Amino acid sequence: MNTRSMKILFVVALVAAVATPLFAHLKILKTVPATDSTVATSPKQVEVWFDEAPDIKVSKMTLMGPSGAVKLGAAQVKDKSLFATVQGNLADGAYTTSWTSEGDDGHVQTGTFKFTVKSAQ
Repeated sequence: MNTRSMKILFVVALVAAVATPLFAHLKILKTVPATDSTVATSPKQVEVWFDEAPDIKVSKMTLMGPSGAVKLGAAQVKDKSLFATVQGNLADGAYTTSWTSEGDDGHVQTGTFKFTVKSAQ
């Protein structure tokens, strides 16, 4: 193998080694309620599905609504989802769910998703 080929091979290997951890972060697959959706009834829980299992030791969820913080049960992990039960019924309005967790790569991540409750009257 000539020197030029060895240099190219080294650069390719270096890029692959650096890029692999960048793709290891948790990726959201879906949420319940769906992100930016409007639901006609109060959801029983808020949930985020990821492409890998979140770590319960660092996982948390909060829910903010038109009247401030909404009481949630403790964050739980099942397979590749992070969820918390909603305590009581949500009034009509806009809500933001915030989550914190970590994936296999050990990086703590945070995110949010929004939904609206609008009762059919």
